[in-house]
Amino acid sequence: MKWFGKIGRRIRAAIHRTFRALFRLSRRWPENVRSLVVSLLLGLAVMTLIAVMRDSPWVQHAENVGLDWVFARYRGSAPIRPDTAVPFAFFEIDEKSFRAWGEPLYTPRDKLASMIRYARNNGAAVVVVDVALEIAANDVMDLALRQELENFALLGSPSHLVLLRGVRRAEDDAQTLPERKTAFIDDIVMRSHGHIHLATAAISLGDDGKVRNSSAWEPVCRNDLPTPQVQALPSAPLLVAALLNDRLSSLDAALGRLLPTSCNAAMPRAPAVRWVVSKDVFVNLDATRRASRIFYTIPWQLRPQEARPTVKLGAESVPLLIRIPAERIVSQPALAEDLHGYVVVIGASHADSRDLYMTPLGEMPGALILINAMHTLLQVGELRPLNLWLSAVIQIAFIIVMSLTFQRWNSFLGAAAVLAVIVLGIMPLSLWGLRSGMWLDFVAPLLAVQVFQIVKTVQGGLDSKATEVRKRRRIQRRTK
Repeated sequence: MKWFGKIGRRIRAAIHRTFRALFRLSRRWPENVRSLVVSLLLGLAVMTLIAVMRDSPWVQHAENVGLDWVFARYRGSAPIRPDTAVPFAFFEIDEKSFRAWGEPLYTPRDKLASMIRYARNNGAAVVVVDVALEIAANDVMDLALRQELENFALLGSPSHLVLLRGVRRAEDDAQTLPERKTAFIDDIVMRSHGHIHLATAAISLGDDGKVRNSSAWEPVCRNDLPTPQVQALPSAPLLVAALLNDRLSSLDAALGRLLPTSCNAAMPRAPAVRWVVSKDVFVNLDATRRASRIFYTIPWQLRPQEARPTVKLGAESVPLLIRIPAERIVSQPALAEDLHGYVVVIGASHADSRDLYMTPLGEMPGALILINAMHTLLQVGELRPLNLWLSAVIQIAFIIVMSLTFQRWNSFLGAAAVLAVIVLGIMPLSLWGLRSGMWLDFVAPLLAVQVFQIVKTVQGGLDSKATEVRKRRRIQRRTK
C-alpha cells in the first residue's frame, strides 16, 4: 500500500501547485475578471455538490417542491398534444351516492354492474374499475356483477374492461415476488377472450404523504394455479395506453422479456426496453420498475370561474373530463351520455372509501390520480430529466448569468435578479421540455442561488473586515 500513499501525496502536491500558480496568475488580473472567475468556480462547485447529493433528502425535497410549483402552473391547461388527447369520464361514488345506498361496507356489486353496463352501452372505449373485488360481498349482488361480466366478455363489444388487482406478500419466505390476489370473478376473466384485463394501481406516497409517482408494471406470482407462474401486471395507465393504440401484444412481449424465470428467482439484469406508446411518446420499461412522475393537470374540484379544457373528438369539442355521480347513473340510466371514444373510470370519492390522497393539486381520489397518470402517459409518455449534456449546457449558462449578476449587484439584489430570471424562464423552457417528455431540472440553480447568496454575504463581510484591518494598520503606521 506504500505506492498508493505515494500516488496520493503526488496528486495532492500537484493540486496544491496548480492552485498556487492560478492564485499568483490571478493577482495580475483586473479585479472584475478575478471576481468573475471566482464566482464561476464557486458556482461550478455548488452545482457539482448538488449533483453528487442528488439522492439526499435535502435535494429530493427541494426538487419535489420546485416541480410541484411548476406543475401547479399547468392546472387545467389544454393538452400538450391535442392529436393524442383522450376524454375521460369519472363515474363518481360520491358522498351523496354513498349515503343514498345506505353507506354499505362494500360497493354494491349490482350497482357496480349497472355502471359498467351504462359505460358499455354508451360506447366507452375502455372502462377502468377502481373498486376492490377480491372479497365476495353478497351472493345476490355478486351474481349481478358476474352476469354483467359474462355479457361483457361474450357480446363481442369493442369496449375493454380493466379491473384493478392488488398484490400481497407471499406466504413462502423463499418466494422473491409478491403474489397476485385472487377474486371471485377470476374464472370469468380467464375466459373473457381479451375483453377483460387486470392491472395494478401502482402509485406511491412520498415522504410528505403526496402522490407524485406511478410505476409502469409489477412482477407477480400466480399461486392460484396448479403450478405457480410468473406474470407481469401492467399499471392501469400503461394498459389503457396499449388498448387505445392496439399495442397490447407488443406490451406483453416487452414485459415478458423483463420477467424472472420463476417465482423464487431474482429479477434479471435485463436492459431497458423502449416501448413506444404513439408517435414521439414512449416509456422505458426495465426490471427496476422505477416510478415515473405524474404530470398533474386535471383537478378534481373546479375553482370559481374555472372550466375544463376541451379536446377534439371527431368533429366536435368535448370536455377533457366529465364527472357523473354514480347514483344518477344507477337510478336514471335512460339519461344517456355519448361516451364513444371516452376512457371511463369508476371509483369512490366519499370519505369512508379511504381512497383520498394529497397531490400537487390538493386532495384527490385515487380514480382521478389514475386519470392524471393516464393523461400523462398518453400525452408525454415517461417524464424524465433532460439529458446530461443539455442539462450541463443550461446549468453552465446559468452559472455565467449568476456570476455576472452577483458581480454587478450585492448578494440580496443579485439573488432577487437571478430568481426573477429563473421564474420568467421556467415556464417556456419547461413547456418546451414537456412536449418531449422531459422536465427541466431547475432545482440545482435554485439551490445554488441560496448557497451562492450565503457565500457572497460571508465573503462581503470578510472583505469589509479585512478592509477595516488594513485601514487601522495604515493609521497606526502614520502615527508612529
